[in-house]
Amino acid sequence: MFGGGIYIPPEALGRFEPKEQQPATECRVSPADLGFTERQMEVLALMMQGKSNKAISRILDVAEPTVKHHVTAILKALKVANRTEAVIAVGSLGWELPQVPEG
Repeated sequence: MFGGGIYIPPEALGRFEPKEQQPATECRVSPADLGFTERQMEVLALMMQGKSNKAISRILDVAEPTVKHHVTAILKALKVANRTEAVIAVGSLGWELPQVPEG
C-alpha cells in the first residue's frame, strides 16, 4: 500500500507547477503578501506535518474552533479548497515555516 504516506494524484501536482522555472530561494508570493498572521503560520506548519485540528489545538493550546477558523483563513488566502491543496501550494511557493514545538 502507501506505507502511511499521503497519496497526491499527479494531476493535482500539475495544477501548482510554476509556469516559469524560478530559483528555490525566490518566492512569487510571501506569507506577508497574503496577510498571514504568526499564529496562522504556526497552524500552517502543523498542517504541513499532517496534524489534525484537534492535535493542532492541543499543541498550540487553543480551542479547536479557533484552529478551524485559522485553517479556513489559510485555505481562503491560498485560494485552495482543502488541506491537501494547501500543502501542495505552500510547497510550490517554497516558504520557510516556523518550527512549532509539540509540547
